[in-house]
Amino acid sequence: MKKASLVVMLFLALVAGWSCSGSTGTGPYGGGGGGGMTPTPGTTPGPVAYTLSVVNSGSYQYAIGATPLSAPLTIAQGQSVVWDSSNAGIHPLNIDDGAASSCMVSGNTSFPVTVTFNNTGTFKFHCGNHSSCGNGSCTSACTGMQGTLQVN
Repeated sequence: MKKASLVVMLFLALVAGWSCSGSTGTGPYGGGGGGGMTPTPGTTPGPVAYTLSVVNSGSYQYAIGATPLSAPLTIAQGQSVVWDSSNAGIHPLNIDDGAASSCMVSGNTSFPVTVTFNNTGTFKFHCGNHSSCGNGSCTSACTGMQGTLQVN
């Protein structure tokens, strides 16, 4: 009985700490995009606009296919973005709340992660190990392995 209670408590802690929002659109990489994160049990993800992976082209970067991100991604409200990586465990994912004041996702190392952006706004994301921000809020001064989603 104690084991079952612990599992339920861990599940509820995970669900309570993981909620985001965004939208969809198009960008320089082709295709649309997803916005607003709401990975809630029973919620169907929106259409996937982008799948981001990690590449090492002299330094670690987020990429679409083999093309490192060089500009913000624009997606439409209701679309999803997938963060996936074969070596994702060493790249903790952080995604801000659209105001860079707190994280919707903080230090996630369980991949793939699909986030549906149901709210418009600008959502910054970064790697907790390979950016200047560490695990936590994605400020405008964040450098290194990072990116931006614009949800319209």
